[in-house]
Amino acid sequence: MLSKRSSKIKDIISKIIISKKTHKWIFIIGCYNSGTTLLTGILEQHPKIAGLPAEGQFLTKELITPRDVGVPRLWTEKESVFTIAARDKQESAKIVRRDWKKYVKKVKAEFIMERTPTNIARLEWLQNNFPDAHFIHIIRNGYAVSLGIDKKVKEKFGNKTNLLQRAAIQWRRSAEIFQENSKKLKGVLEISYEDLTENTEKTIEEITEFLHISPFKKNILNSKYKIHEQNRKIQNLNPERLKNMTIKQKKVIESEADSMLKYYGYKQNEI
Repeated sequence: MLSKRSSKIKDIISKIIISKKTHKWIFIIGCYNSGTTLLTGILEQHPKIAGLPAEGQFLTKELITPRDVGVPRLWTEKESVFTIAARDKQESAKIVRRDWKKYVKKVKAEFIMERTPTNIARLEWLQNNFPDAHFIHIIRNGYAVSLGIDKKVKEKFGNKTNLLQRAAIQWRRSAEIFQENSKKLKGVLEISYEDLTENTEKTIEEITEFLHISPFKKNILNSKYKIHEQNRKIQNLNPERLKNMTIKQKKVIESEADSMLKYYGYKQNEI
C-alpha cells in the first residue's frame, strides 16, 4: 500500500517537473508511409529525447485531423484547413504544448519529439511557438509511398475514386510544401528513408550531430522496430513494395508526381 502511494506521489512530482520545464522540440516531418514511425521509434530510445504515445494531432483538441474532414492520409486535398500562418492561433499553440507535455514520461529529457504528417502545413507556426524547434524531414521513394498510401487507405477506409493518383499527389505536394518553406526554418535537416535503412549508423550520426546530443549505442540500431505493423530489424522495404508495381500504376504515379520524382532522383526507367 505504501509503495503504491509513494509511486503515485513520484508520478505527480514528475508531471509537475515536466510541465514547468522548458523543452526543446523535434518535429519529424514527412509524407505518410515515409519512415516517420521508424525514425521516431529509433530516436526516442535516446535518454535526452521523449516521444509521445501517438501522433500529436490525436493528443489535443486544438488540431484538426484528416479524418475529421474526410481525407484520411490525403490531407493535401484540403490543404488550407491544416495551414496555420506563423503568427496565428498563438493561444492554441500554448494549449497544444500543454496537452502534449501531459504525455511525456522522461523527466530528464531535453527534447520532446512529435510526428504529425500535417505539420508540414504549419512549419513557421511551429517554429514561432515551440522553443528551439528542430525539424527533421524524411523523404522516401515516391512510387513506394504512393503505393503504400493506396494500400493503407483501401485496408482501413475502403476503395476510393482515383486513389493511387490522389496518393501520388499527396506525396508530391508534401514534398513541395517542405521545399517551399524549408528555407524559412532555422534548424532543419533532410534525410532519406533509403539512407536511414541502408546506412543507418551514418544517418543517425548526422541526426545526433544536428541535435548536439551524444551518439546512440550500436545495439539500439540493431533492435527491432515496428515497420508495416510488424516488428522487424531496420531494412529498406522499397524492393518489397515495388516488385509488383505495374506499368499502369507507374504511369499513374508519374502523371502526378513526375517533378518531385525527378527532383529527388527517384524517377525510374520503363519496367
